[in-house]
Amino acid sequence: MRISACRFAGSALGVLLLVAVVVANAQNCNTSNTACGRTIKSKGDHTVDSDLDAARGFRRFPKRRIRPKDESGADPGCSSPITACGCTINSAGNYTVDSDLNATQGLTSSGGCIDVAASSVELFTNGHNITGAGTGTGVGIHLLSGATNLFLSAAGPGSSYTTISGWQYGIESETSNVTEEAFYFSGNSTGVLLSGATNNNFSLVAASSNSVYGMWIVGGSANQIDYGAAWDNTVAGVYIGCSGTGPTGPACSDSDGPTSSGNFVFEILSYSLGTQSYGLVVENGGTQNTLVDNQFFGDTVDDLFDGNAGGANVWNANLFSTANQGYIQ
Repeated sequence: MRISACRFAGSALGVLLLVAVVVANAQNCNTSNTACGRTIKSKGDHTVDSDLDAARGFRRFPKRRIRPKDESGADPGCSSPITACGCTINSAGNYTVDSDLNATQGLTSSGGCIDVAASSVELFTNGHNITGAGTGTGVGIHLLSGATNLFLSAAGPGSSYTTISGWQYGIESETSNVTEEAFYFSGNSTGVLLSGATNNNFSLVAASSNSVYGMWIVGGSANQIDYGAAWDNTVAGVYIGCSGTGPTGPACSDSDGPTSSGNFVFEILSYSLGTQSYGLVVENGGTQNTLVDNQFFGDTVDDLFDGNAGGANVWNANLFSTANQGYIQ
């Protein structure tokens, strides 16, 4: 049903521009400088009085810390409770997270905080946050191909829940038969990526202020996203398709593998503040998806978008203001 919705104007928070001149090699700059490799650490005017050459000194930035592998060449295995990033769950069983995790503690060789490589795993994060470097790299929780029958819960004491932020993908699933509940994704490139995944159920998910998508299904089938919210993500709240830039980008091709089909999205709410281009999108080539009882408002291009002809997907009982196709309801 197409209905009108109020738009809320977000207040500007302001921008603080901090210009830091750091060309350090543990030496301080003088007021008159003639070589690279020094740091300005005092107030006042500083000048450069000759040509500078990097060969005469440059700043060395620390590399991303990767936790050391064991003697077999494998990443360290997670034990329970998990208290630091940089381990892989290699055995079936129950695992808990008992403290906040941060990328500075180390990462797996694939750039993950927690990788799951075993089947029949239950992971309880108990409301503890999982924070990346904030550079759009790495994965908070990475569910590897072949690790099936997984359960993830973010619920903590009282009404607390786990926030995953600062990663390229908050959770990435490449596998089948996954149940996830109650995570919040913010400040990632994409909150949830289902990449070639099948039969994943992501429920009670909230995704906001991610720089690309809130939730993204690419090459996946028979997945379900329900009873959640996706608002103020830059490109789209929920996206089904291959393009990493929205429906105006390249659609799925044969080289991308199977298209995203047979997925279910229902009871997702979104009241964006004018910073999200699209609400819920099915890209050209994505078919047999069912999109029911969702509410999307305030998106700058379209709340609902389907790149296919009528009848390719089922749109029913959705509430929205704008859609690109007349058959969407």
